[in-house]
Amino acid sequence: MSVGKPTALKDYRSIEEEMILSDLSIVEKRLERVNKDLGKGRKDLAEEFELLSQARDLLNEAKPLRLMKEIESHDKLRGFAFLSAKPQLILLNTGENKSPEEARAVLEELSQHTGGHPNVGVDWLYADMEAELAGMTPEEASEFLEDLSLEEGAKERIIKRSFELLNLIVFFTAGEPEVRAWSLVKGRTAVKAAGSVHSDMERGFIRAEVVAYDDFKSAGSMTAAHKAGKARLEGRDYVVKDGDIMLFRFNV
Repeated sequence: MSVGKPTALKDYRSIEEEMILSDLSIVEKRLERVNKDLGKGRKDLAEEFELLSQARDLLNEAKPLRLMKEIESHDKLRGFAFLSAKPQLILLNTGENKSPEEARAVLEELSQHTGGHPNVGVDWLYADMEAELAGMTPEEASEFLEDLSLEEGAKERIIKRSFELLNLIVFFTAGEPEVRAWSLVKGRTAVKAAGSVHSDMERGFIRAEVVAYDDFKSAGSMTAAHKAGKARLEGRDYVVKDGDIMLFRFNV
């Protein structure tokens, strides 16, 4: 139980403890069942029992499962959806009475607590004040953010940091009937990107026409990018880059 004045670190620790206890309950129940099945000759469960035993030991030390890489990657454990194994973004909602320097001091305290933990990020925002950005012109918003010592608004920062923690990038499809953004795991190939749009595109993939976002921005339009020779054809093994604008050619 937390004693004394509430702090951001105490609040975070309390939430973290709840997630760890929830995961521990799941692990112990599953271990009990697996142990019984092993006693009945289910040797195929031996690996799962070993992994869950390691998870239990870690949780009993009050440590989150994100420190155990096998949790999210191993087929036998992926279906449990453990809370403490998930990527985590800690956001500090700072009131108007705190300066950016004070907010950063609290973030540093949180960062030290989570130091060494993979897939954990920290950031801060003035929630009430940044809500005003929606009604501002780009010029007004830029001046407003500068006064807060911020390069971007909270929405943009949170989206970018979340995508980083989830190991995701964005690519675009442009054409009839719409322009649309799609998320994709970083490192995936063009054929997998096509599958994100439609399974038929992946099945009948031929090639992808690609324009890099920076080339599109410099050219000013897709037509100008094509005239400048910035459009290129890529095969199924092309590794998609963040911001790529893609047109898939396929046949089914």
